Amino acid sequence: MKKHTDSHVDHGLTEAQLHYLLDRFAGRTSFFLETIELPEELGTVPCGLWGPVMGDPPVEESAVKRERRGSRAWTSRLVARDTRPTRQVTVIAGPHDGQPCVLYTAFGGPATPQEPGDLRRQLEALEAKRRELPDRSPESAEHSALYAQIVALRSKRDAADAFWRDHALAK
Repeated sequence: MKKHTDSHVDHGLTEAQLHYLLDRFAGRTSFFLETIELPEELGTVPCGLWGPVMGDPPVEESAVKRERRGSRAWTSRLVARDTRPTRQVTVIAGPHDGQPCVLYTAFGGPATPQEPGDLRRQLEALEAKRRELPDRSPESAEHSALYAQIVALRSKRDAADAFWRDHALAK
């Protein structure tokens, strides 16, 4: 795994923590998502997740503001709470720009489903691609492949909706 200019590393990791992750996963050559615990001497990272997976009660909608984070095109469920220190870090990496394994992101806390807005944008793109097919018959191999991707993504979206209904990120 290598760091790339597109790597999303703005989640409060120190340079030492980032180097540890790059060294630990240096031999990886394909997609992976893994949650690890940092060694004590590397300290903690901030975790912005709130909700049942963190041992909290569900985050009520009345406590949530929906806002865009960074350059994302969708809004996130945000709650006016502080981040919490953790040694748990989730790393997501895989192929990018011809490289077999590039760091996509690393953040404090457990792995979570993608945010529903992200999945909805992906679904919209696949649906648009399917509508533009010259042969939209169910027998078309291209149509069948796109439809299978859409069905799988719908399932992920439904799981993400269920998860994020009770969880939010610290603002």
